[in-house]
Amino acid sequence: STIYFPRMEDALVQRLACAALATFNDVITRAAFEAGLPLIDLRLVCNEDSDYANPIEPSEAGGAKIARAIVRLVSGHDFTQRRTQVFV
Repeated sequence: STIYFPRMEDALVQRLACAALATFNDVITRAAFEAGLPLIDLRLVCNEDSDYANPIEPSEAGGAKIARAIVRLVSGHDFTQRRTQVFV
């Protein structure tokens, strides 16, 4: 899975954190596509302020969304085909 973006209060710190995470998320995404593995894009899963308990940890609601994405991946992906499918 990708790394979800934080929810920093300071706008500049938020932009810097997202920019730094872009490098890591690019590596993760490329590796999934090169290996033909499914991918959960947590940047799209945890997309609301209520998904966070604090600036860097998911809340109960965010954790539930992540769990549902994992269930969708495990129950809906055909692992025999070695193709990347993105789950949100």
